[in-house]
Amino acid sequence: MRQNLSHKDAHEHMNRRINDRAAHENVRRIKYDAAHGPPGLKKFSSHLQQVVWPRNFKLEKLKKYNGKENPENWITLYEIAVWTASGDEHVMANYFSVVLDQAGHQWLLGLPKDSFDSWEEHRQAFIDNFIATCEQPGNKYDLERISVDTC
Repeated sequence: MRQNLSHKDAHEHMNRRINDRAAHENVRRIKYDAAHGPPGLKKFSSHLQQVVWPRNFKLEKLKKYNGKENPENWITLYEIAVWTASGDEHVMANYFSVVLDQAGHQWLLGLPKDSFDSWEEHRQAFIDNFIATCEQPGNKYDLERISVDTC
């Protein structure tokens, strides 16, 4: 067979074998994670758990969510970081528990199995849950409650 393949054909053949092997490994990993994965992953539907990780995926300098920041602002930064690292919505959902602090983990682990079928559902539930607990800037009503003692 070696004699029948040109250098270009051999290179294409090797790349195809590498890609086939990677696809097979991803399917195997998805099945294993569905059966044995961490509890946080079971909150996602099997569709959302099917993730193909980008080669050398790594998020740089993203602060973990601690429950005090505005969740909408924070999750937007998270989405930008994942997109920049060549991730998609499946990567966002499956990597999400890694970037949560204790409050976020408690929320995620308290959800029933198959809570989310899309990243958008997950994103909105996260925002809805944490928007009331985050530190918010004051408004005009807060200013009206301030009394000033005059001498």
